[in-house]
Amino acid sequence: MPVTLGAGGYVDGLTAYTADAGSDRQLIFLAMWEVGFTGSAVITALTYGGVAMTKVTGIVLANRQGCSIWRLSEASIPAGANNFVPTHTNPPGVQIRYTACTLIDVDQTTPVTDSGTDSETAIKVVQVDLTVSADSYSIANASDADNNATETWTLPYTERKGESVNGVRVSIGDNSESSGGISSAICTFTGAAARTVMSAANFAPVSAPPTVSIIYPCCAQLIS
Repeated sequence: MPVTLGAGGYVDGLTAYTADAGSDRQLIFLAMWEVGFTGSAVITALTYGGVAMTKVTGIVLANRQGCSIWRLSEASIPAGANNFVPTHTNPPGVQIRYTACTLIDVDQTTPVTDSGTDSETAIKVVQVDLTVSADSYSIANASDADNNATETWTLPYTERKGESVNGVRVSIGDNSESSGGISSAICTFTGAAARTVMSAANFAPVSAPPTVSIIYPCCAQLIS
């Protein structure tokens, strides 16, 4: 069964998020930011409804441009609407976008198949190559220092969000993987070269149950 994005899609903000209905879920949290001063704004911890989330991957470039991906497995997802609470080394102020979504039918033992990050200062293209399996789901988020930039995701990735947030350009792209191999998340921004970062992760489908063979004994009847 393929991993799917919950019906609610991608939702911005920190307050009153309710995970979408489904089984074998992973609650996903995406952060993209820029700080206007020297001092990293890396997220050191994150909770949802008081429950600690697990960091999948993340990057901070030049102590200013950053993005990260976090997750929470089915057994730990609180019911109802809850708040996210991130802890930053230095709060980035208003130049940040927090977004959440729910993935359904994700393997709960090994939910993340692969993850990675990229950063660029001389060009405006960031790329993360992920090793994926059929029916898995890849998500990538990117942040660029030029809020006037626009961006394009290379197919088969689809842009889910792209916006300027108080001086920083942020974007999210994803892809439902139809086959195994290497899946390249590539986002190209316009404008002058500055600071551009990306983090990406692939989430594995629920493993198929083992095939069970039932052997029925054959009974022979002796007739005299």
